[in-house]
Amino acid sequence: MKLHQKQLLIAIFAVLILQVLPFGGIVALPFVYLNTHLHELCHALAAVATGGTPEKIVVFADGSGVTPITGGWLTVFAPAGYVGCTLIGGAMILAARTGKGAKNVFFVTAILLTLSCLLYVRGDLVGLISGWGWCAVMWLAWQKLSGEKSTLGAQFLGALQCLNSFQAFSALIQISARGSQPTDAVLMQNATGIPALVWATIWGIFSAVVLGLTLRRAWKP
Repeated sequence: MKLHQKQLLIAIFAVLILQVLPFGGIVALPFVYLNTHLHELCHALAAVATGGTPEKIVVFADGSGVTPITGGWLTVFAPAGYVGCTLIGGAMILAARTGKGAKNVFFVTAILLTLSCLLYVRGDLVGLISGWGWCAVMWLAWQKLSGEKSTLGAQFLGALQCLNSFQAFSALIQISARGSQPTDAVLMQNATGIPALVWATIWGIFSAVVLGLTLRRAWKP
């Protein structure tokens, strides 16, 4: 295993540990903001693709987000957040097999975030700052990083997108404890009759499979 591959696994493990440690989630929060921005953008794009209209994207200070949608197919745009992030993450990992491909990852992600901020991101000040902040980070990474550093950075971001699906479980716990707004899994439960926990499990398994397969493919000599 190459050095940057070991570093990638350590970085992923560190972020996962931080999110369960007291106050560790604060350190990992910037990465949560990135995941949420892309997650909500996937909802918005799926809504547009099925004839719906996303009113806005709001990303809150605690890392949660919401995208009010009028029209469209709920059974398509509701799961699009987790499924879309997983597919984006897998594509990032595969594309970043080379330094040039990794730079393309930063370039495309920068464009997506910039368009999202211009068209949809509104409301919460933290959401606005984090969105434009990540736009700047991606543009800088595209310009400044190269070689293994570029590959490591792009694949790390891709892995985080794949792991985004596991937040569906914590979201279910929060809605049970606090009675907050319905989660994507709850919306799918209401639309299909299939329990929310089943949907969260499906998305989690899908993400784990995609992450494993894409890393294996990307790391093959």
